Amino acid sequence: MRISLTSSLFYGTRLGALFAMVLIAANAQGQTLVSAPGSTTSLTEKWDWASAEATNDSQAWIVYQVTVQVDEKLSVAFSSNHQHFYEWNSGYNWGWSGNWNFNRQSWHNGISIDALLAGNASTQQDFTVARSILHLAKFENGAFTEFQLLDADTAVDWRTAPVYWLGEINQSESFRHLISQLNQHYSNAIDRTLLRAIGIHQDPDRESFLSDIVNDESQSILRSAALESLAQLESGNVEALLRRIAEDGNEERILRRIAISALSRYESDTALSLLLQLAGEFNPHFIRAEAIESLAHFQSDRATDLLVNIVEDDDAEELIEEALYGLSRRPEQYDVMVETAENNRNPDIRETAIELMVRMNATESFPVLENLIRNDSSSDVREEAIEELEVYPAETSVPLLFEIAESVTDFPVDIRSTAVETLGEFDPALVTERLNLLAWSDDNPRIRDEAVESLAQLDNIEANNLLLQIARNHPNEHTREEALEELQDNVF
Repeated sequence: MRISLTSSLFYGTRLGALFAMVLIAANAQGQTLVSAPGSTTSLTEKWDWASAEATNDSQAWIVYQVTVQVDEKLSVAFSSNHQHFYEWNSGYNWGWSGNWNFNRQSWHNGISIDALLAGNASTQQDFTVARSILHLAKFENGAFTEFQLLDADTAVDWRTAPVYWLGEINQSESFRHLISQLNQHYSNAIDRTLLRAIGIHQDPDRESFLSDIVNDESQSILRSAALESLAQLESGNVEALLRRIAEDGNEERILRRIAISALSRYESDTALSLLLQLAGEFNPHFIRAEAIESLAHFQSDRATDLLVNIVEDDDAEELIEEALYGLSRRPEQYDVMVETAENNRNPDIRETAIELMVRMNATESFPVLENLIRNDSSSDVREEAIEELEVYPAETSVPLLFEIAESVTDFPVDIRSTAVETLGEFDPALVTERLNLLAWSDDNPRIRDEAVESLAQLDNIEANNLLLQIARNHPNEHTREEALEELQDNVF
């Protein structure tokens, strides 16, 4: 029986959460949901029924739901179209090289209040929660063309195709079904996503099945996905396999990176010792970078000492920045961050240290920022320090920003311009009048333009009226045009 979702959105016991979505009232045709007939009992029978039905549609979705127990830090959002993959070191803004798109939503390196209350003291400790996951297969003209996994409460616009709903399926049956689909070899993209789906199932055969693929060098296209899948759930056997791959210099690059990244979840001395070894100077750059990221998760003096040594003695910019991010998770290393911000010979590293220093301790960082703004040899570093002032209370930062913005002789124009731009982040009542004065009176066109843009950024009636006056009456044609463009953007 076909049921219109526009009239029966909450059909069934689980579909209220499943089909949480926004439907446009003007959609006259509605959306069809087709529930598996009662005569079908197994997932295989339901799948065969839905596949046969889908041959009559240009597009269709076959959907079922599985409830799994996973660490709270693991979310699920996979698509064979985008080839999402896992990176456990996902707290920083660094990408992987390779042919897959990193799904930043799949893993996060934080813990909930519930986990804290349960006694978790680090992000390496699991906190298991139940999560309902949708398995979605897209069929086009009867062919299986796309596979997705989503949290069941994800809002989806289903109006593009009929939905064949197979119901809530137990893990064991889903696990066997996914393997049977994997054996069909639909496409490399679908096969890799099927493997990632297999990884969240707590089946007794899970580890052996995935390990066999990882250890089979003839399965080169699938090995990395199988390793990611295997690493989603922890065990001693999985850790041993990850260590073996991580230290194997003859292993594929992507596999080693996955293994080193996944080892960040393990607090064991063996994992720590291996990562310390891999972060050493005689290893390939990509191995060192991944190992340094993983070491950031370890609450260990040995890990901290190595990160400090890299910051102080290494020459590779990327590795130093990775180590700085690791040290930023350790409040007691604030002084190392300040020392780096003030004295490292590389301006890019000083910029990174400034950002992290303020994040670690904004109060103590203010005088450091002021000193850098006034005295650093690099314009980029000075501008970074100015931009960080926007996180401070207005009474602390606005006087300094106006001093910089209005000091024609004491600061170069690029530094002044950055200060004017930053002033646009504050309460209009505190900055509107003096920004307007800069727009009218400063001799430098760059400062006038920046003042106009900051007025526009305030986006309130008073600032817009001042922009209108500038657009009508300013003696400089370019400034008039700039004000008119900003005003048009605000109004229209």
